[in-house]
Amino acid sequence: MKQIKLTIQTMILIGAFSFSLYSTEIGVVPKIGGGLSYISGVQFPRSKFSYTIGASTIFHFSDFVFADISLFYQKKGSWGKKMDFDVSYISVPVTAGFLFIDELSLFAGPQINFLINAQYKGLDITSYTEPISFDIIFGASYFFPFSTSRLMFELRFEFGVSDFSKSNNLYLVGIHKNRSAYLIMGYEFFIH
Repeated sequence: MKQIKLTIQTMILIGAFSFSLYSTEIGVVPKIGGGLSYISGVQFPRSKFSYTIGASTIFHFSDFVFADISLFYQKKGSWGKKMDFDVSYISVPVTAGFLFIDELSLFAGPQINFLINAQYKGLDITSYTEPISFDIIFGASYFFPFSTSRLMFELRFEFGVSDFSKSNNLYLVGIHKNRSAYLIMGYEFFIH
């Protein structure tokens, strides 16, 4: 497991370095947002408030194309009949995007989630939950430009593609995947 984490971290660092070599402009964006999440695979799931906080580095390759590497703390969950589930992750999305119309951009890419904590009805079930899960994300961002920075709003959808519940999980039986939607606000500062 440690080798997998080290390999993923090394790939992210190499990718960030490679992006910085070919980008014409680099922006740093602190972000905060809230939304709704639920878990697929449970009976009668109900959405639960979720939030995310972190920062992104955006590598602008031209006026129309960019790549975004982020680091977020995310709190997700779901509740329903006889269920109340919360999970916390350190998430690393890597997206590619393009400017669609004026200041509106579309983006998509993979996201790796590193488990911090999982609870079921207040009980710690971290040992029953996979330490790494994967999502596919996509969304849109709108930027309000200023002279040397930009205010941004982002609508992000995250769809889990891997089951985060271990086979020995007594609390969540079956295949379970995270689903989330966030409205995120950020402020981009250009550093290059």
